Amino acid sequence: MNAVIAQHLNIAESLIAEVQEWAHVLWVRVKGLGARFVSKKIAKMTETLPALKGTEKQVEWAEDIRRQLMADVEEFKSDKADKMQAPPRLKRKEQGLSAQEIEQKWRHRNEKLQKEIERITDNLSVILQNDDATFWIEKRLRFHVSSQVERMNLGSTLNYLILKGRL
Repeated sequence: MNAVIAQHLNIAESLIAEVQEWAHVLWVRVKGLGARFVSKKIAKMTETLPALKGTEKQVEWAEDIRRQLMADVEEFKSDKADKMQAPPRLKRKEQGLSAQEIEQKWRHRNEKLQKEIERITDNLSVILQNDDATFWIEKRLRFHVSSQVERMNLGSTLNYLILKGRL
């Protein structure tokens, strides 16, 4: 399992000091980097990834692209999980809401975020089953997530590409 985690975090396996299994994530303490969270689903997906087919150079390049996509999705999910912990921002017209109404709004928002996280994880598992190295290389710009705005839209992008049959 440590080898899978190290590969996912793009670090040497020897840097993993401790791994704890929590409800939905693995808590990993990395020497020199601090703690990191890794989704159990992503760890399982990484274990079962199909071997890529292509030339040695293509396979190496495609593995880097695939690993980066997984890291971007993890960061996206982490951002959403952080948002779930924060109380909802109230619009000016909602300032007079009761505590119960605020709690209901918070619960509704968190349910939506949880569904979005699950959808993204499911979409990623579909994409990761592609074993053609040229697929990963040709689609690399669609997977490139260079800004916070693009990261926020990552789930919609993956969903759109799957629905349109472009992945």
